[in-house]
Amino acid sequence: MVTAGEAMARWKGLPRRRLLDTLVNLLPWLMVMTLGGVACLFTDKFLTPTNLSNVLQHAAPLGIMVVGEAICLMVGYFDLTVESTLVLSAVFGAWLIADHSLASGLQINPYLGIMAMLAFGAATGLFQGFLIVKVKANAYITTLALMIFIYGLGMAYVKGGGIFPLPYAYRALAVSRIGPIPTSVILLFSVYIVFHLFLTRLPLGRFIYAVGGNEAAARASGVNVDRVKMLAFAISGLTAALAGVIVSGRMNTVRMELSTGAIFEIIAAAVIGGVSLQGGKGNVLGAFGGVLILVVIGNLMAIFHFPPFAVGAIRGAFILVAALVDAIRRRLG
Repeated sequence: MVTAGEAMARWKGLPRRRLLDTLVNLLPWLMVMTLGGVACLFTDKFLTPTNLSNVLQHAAPLGIMVVGEAICLMVGYFDLTVESTLVLSAVFGAWLIADHSLASGLQINPYLGIMAMLAFGAATGLFQGFLIVKVKANAYITTLALMIFIYGLGMAYVKGGGIFPLPYAYRALAVSRIGPIPTSVILLFSVYIVFHLFLTRLPLGRFIYAVGGNEAAARASGVNVDRVKMLAFAISGLTAALAGVIVSGRMNTVRMELSTGAIFEIIAAAVIGGVSLQGGKGNVLGAFGGVLILVVIGNLMAIFHFPPFAVGAIRGAFILVAALVDAIRRRLG
């Protein structure tokens, strides 16, 4: 049995880098617990099962998009198109399952529509990766231009209106439950578990860290760097489309308002969760902590009836904190 003295000696003997890494990994979860503790001091509404369920359901689409964004950041790129891809994928999926989608008037099975929608999102991300990696287009300008272009395509199709109602089979991921647990929450946890295992257990996942950490060394080691980068963008498009299924299913409509302009909050959640803006560092479980921070803050603002004009200021402060956290992490690292 380890005595208290031995435990303390081991703690003091930890290398400084390892100690700092541990604190950085725990930071988002410490912030979540602090927010929750403060909330419990001032209201009894926060820890109710209904409110916690609402928090996780609101976290589902945001959290799924953060996974894809985090993987892009790990290879050293921003993906500004995730929300636009969410909208256009939802438009594509709704078009496929609508009665008028085929000349024959037949309706495509909603499950096939969802699969096609996910493939469409992944293909959109892959095309973006091709332009950046193979054509050597500027990454920031390319993602910005595609964000505007993709959003414009969706706007052109819906013409300022919407596509509704949607079949229940399509909406099931967003509104159904398995026992007392919302299906969207189960999907959220499943996505994080799958991509955590992908990044930590599979060689291809480890290549993502290698490319983001030192591209030249990864290339010299035989890693197909271009393929890894394009894969990261494809994953980002895939997760954006999956989030689109949840958002449109919850609203029972596909409208351009599905895009809320939260792209920089998505990036900030990943960064506060430990993903480096310089690439090569971070993990999706930490990014999930960043998502919870953002969602809990929004939930507390609703509980305490914050005025609408304060929302923008708080969002801006959250993004600024993410930038400062990343700067401090790089200086300590």
